Formats: sequence, C-alpha cells, structure tokens
Amino acid sequence: MGACKHCGAKYLNNVTRMSYHLRLQCKKISDVEKKHVIQLYSKEHPSPSVTTSDHPGTSMDVGNNPNISSNDLDEFQRQADSLLTKFVCTGYVPLRVVDNQHFREFLSLINVVVATNIAETSLTIDGIYYVVNPGFVKQKIYNPKSGMDSLVVTPISQAAAQQRAGRAGRTDPGKCYRLYTERAFRDEMLPTPIPEIQRTNLAHTLLQLKAMDFMDAPPVEAMLTALQQLFQLSALDEDGLLTRLGRRMAEFPLDPALAKLLIMSVDLACSDEVLTIVSMLSLANQAVFYRPKERQEIADEKKSKFHQPEGDHCTLLAVYNSWKHHHFSPSWCYENFLQVRSLKRAQDIRKQLLGIMDRHKLDMVSCGRDVLRIQKAICSGFFRNSAKRDPQEGYRTLVDGQTVYIHPSSSMFQNQPEWVVYHELVMTTKEYMREVTVIDPKWLIEYAPSFFKLGDSTKLSAFKRNQKIDPLFNKYEDPNAWRLSRLKKKIYNPNR
Repeated sequence: MGACKHCGAKYLNNVTRMSYHLRLQCKKISDVEKKHVIQLYSKEHPSPSVTTSDHPGTSMDVGNNPNISSNDLDEFQRQADSLLTKFVCTGYVPLRVVDNQHFREFLSLINVVVATNIAETSLTIDGIYYVVNPGFVKQKIYNPKSGMDSLVVTPISQAAAQQRAGRAGRTDPGKCYRLYTERAFRDEMLPTPIPEIQRTNLAHTLLQLKAMDFMDAPPVEAMLTALQQLFQLSALDEDGLLTRLGRRMAEFPLDPALAKLLIMSVDLACSDEVLTIVSMLSLANQAVFYRPKERQEIADEKKSKFHQPEGDHCTLLAVYNSWKHHHFSPSWCYENFLQVRSLKRAQDIRKQLLGIMDRHKLDMVSCGRDVLRIQKAICSGFFRNSAKRDPQEGYRTLVDGQTVYIHPSSSMFQNQPEWVVYHELVMTTKEYMREVTVIDPKWLIEYAPSFFKLGDSTKLSAFKRNQKIDPLFNKYEDPNAWRLSRLKKKIYNPNR
C-alpha cells in the first residue's frame, strides 16, 4: 500500500489535547493478504487481523453502513472469538439498555468498537489505540430531477480520513490502519467533504432565502425546482414574490410542505392532531418502532395494533396519543417496541411548534373523530406527492409518472388503496413511498388549483388516451370523462 513516514501529520501534531504519537500504518501487503482484506471489506466485516497484539487496548472500526445486519455482526464475532476477549454489537438499542448497570460493567470490557462515521466527531471513547478506516461513508444526496434523496456510498475526504485517525492516540500512543492505498488518498479523495448545500433539497433553504441572501450560489436547476415547489405550495406568486402564506410558512423551522400542512390545519379545524403528526414526521431518520432480531413477530403484532385505515400519518398520531394516554410512560414504550427517545424528541418538537403557533395566534382546534379533516389537510400539503394505483404494477406518481411502491413497513402495504399521497420517496431495491395516506382525488383540485385541473375530454392528447386509465370518479362513464391534468403555468426564472 505504499510507504508512509512515522506520524508527523501536521493536523494531529497541532492539536494541543493530543500529547501522544499516532502512527499511520501504510505498508505493502501480499496478494493473499490483499484478497483477504477485499473479501472482508466487501461484506462490510472489519478485518480482525489488524487488531495487533502489541497493545491490549481497544480498537475501533469506522465503517460506512449504519444498518449493518445482525448476521454480519454475528459472523464477525464468530471470526473474532479466537482473537478477542469481548465484543459488543452496538446498534440503536433502547435507552433502558444503555442505562443498565450490567451494560456499563460490560462496556468496560470492550475490545472492539464498530462505529459509523458518527465516530469522526460526535463520539469520543477513551482508550482507543487502533483505528481501522475502510475509507467510505454513506451520504444523503438529493437529485433535483427525480426529487428523491438517496443514500450513496462515496469515498471519504482527506480531512475526514485525518479526523478518523484522530480517534486513536488520545491517551496513549496509537495506530491507524487505512484500507486503501496512499495513491487513492492522494488522487481520489477530495481535500474536504462536499458542502451539504450542494447535495440537499433546497425548497426550505430557498424559502429562507426570500428573507435573507445566500453566501454561495446553489445550482440553477435546484433553484428552479425549489421555486416551482414553492409556487405550487402558494408560498410564491407568479412573479416569484413571497405571499402572505409564504411569510407564515417561513416562520416554521420545517419543510415547506409540512409548514403549509400545519397552517392549513387551522382552517380545517384539526390543528391539534396535525401538530402531533408534523412533530412525528420531523424526526427525520429516527425510527419510532424497532424490531429486535429475536422478537420480530411480537414487535410486528404490537405495531399492527396502532395501524389506522386512513394511513400512516394517522398511525403516527395514534402512537403519540396512546403514549400520552399512558402518561408518557417509558415502560409502556418498551412493552410496545417503541423508541422512547424518538417520542420524547417528537414531544420537544411539538412544544417548539406550539410556541410558534401561539406567537402568530394560530388556533389549536381538535377535530375529534372527524379524521377526514386530517386527510384533507395532509393532501393540501403533499398534493405534489400524489399517486394512483397502477393496475399492472405498483403506483404511478401524478407529477412525472414514476412507478413507485408502498413501503413494506407501511400500514397500507396490504390494503393498496386507489389514491394516496406520501411523505417521501426512498430508493432501496425499489422506489418506495414512506408515510402513505388515503385521499379522494377531488381534494387535489380543491386544495391545489394552481397545480391540477379537470381535463377537457374534447382536447385530450393521444398520449393520455393511450394510457387507458380509468375515470377518476365513475368507472362507468366515458373513459375520457373525468381526469386530472397538470396545470402548466409560467414560473419566475431568476436568469430571465
């Protein structure tokens, strides 16, 4: 792997709190060893052979996959049994386990820590003497053409590599093993990571831009996509100026669609319920449910008790209200396989949003059992994420005709309703819709008149006739009688 001098990295030597030497082990290896390392890494198994015996301390593998499977960790533990005294499979365990006295005693016996890139900055463990760096990271990248976020495995930057090496040698001399060549470090890795503004959805950022200004200009295509989204949400007028609704939406630290959903819920007299739903949706990647490997069937059975026929948004509402009914009990969460940390985070978000609503005199009104109001409010915010069931396969989005599917974890996975709106699309083996709610297609015209209109059957294009889609409201009518069409309007172009 090329030769590297004894650690003399300027970055590490200039850190005042690090008073010990760190050695970067870069050396040539045989073809047999190289093949072994590649096989182990391709399976996302940290190589136990790099845990040397010249120091009895803890070693850390900084990997790229936050969803390492249980089978992978079991296999690594089996291979490492002959070399290591103890092994801890650290995952997203409930807080009760972490606080347990037995767990803290067990923590003192750790020999190997398997961590994601959270270990670069957010996690510091004393006694780390060896660091194994595969050289990759999973980054969330937004594609403005498809409107989807994807988790992509990419090489880390040179700065991140130095940061990972810095996990060792804090209390004693340490070593860092990099599972890539010196040439790859020099020629293939960027000096610094790509700024988040260049790989994220700009809709919320662009909304804030209307009241501020940018330091760095984002891509033009992403700007136009965000402008179009805000215009369709009625946050901007046809001249690209901020509307009264847009001004209110900008007061909330939310995605614009969620902000509009929350504001519209006041007019629909369901703001109390929608505030809870928005708070649960704002958890980002924090899971509400968890499925232990040895109790998956029981966990699925517990989860099914919260399922609501209207969809996943109402399911999240049912979870929070049940937790509230049980006086926010942590033990009740454990019994129902719910992440108490996620629910507490949603509770904090709800309090913050409630304060903003009170400040702007937005009334808190409950709809009681009239769930239809909640569905209409969700449709008013997520009409762009509408889809119709395809008789042949999955669903077709109304915006661009993509073939998508309901996520297997959804409460709607077995029912497959005719018309739905979804919170987001995720790409795994297929393009899946997350957080799905049933809608009536008439609501799309009612709450998004600038985006949808009733199609004129006398002026229907040949392309749409060939689609052979059933009428929206009455399948016995003429095939071209009722149809939703995109309403095309000119939008503001900053380059014009």
